[in-house]
Amino acid sequence: MQILNVLLSYKVLKVLRELSLKPKTKEELRESVSTSVSSLLQILDKMIELGLIEREDDTFRITPKGKFILLIQETVRKYEKLNF
Repeated sequence: MQILNVLLSYKVLKVLRELSLKPKTKEELRESVSTSVSSLLQILDKMIELGLIEREDDTFRITPKGKFILLIQETVRKYEKLNF
């Protein structure tokens, strides 16, 4: 259930989308996610703990698990637009 709570966060999905484009620093992510540094660091720490992203020096990158979660979320979003 812990992973579901994290994944429901708009900011987590925004970070995953940003990192799916290319690895980024926390400064780059803070600008694109529009949040405080302290909030962003909490989000990034939780995402690392869950294996959605990884950190190498000052750069964050999405993991295969993170890509999979993003794919699922985007598929659900497309399905919801079909209005069955």
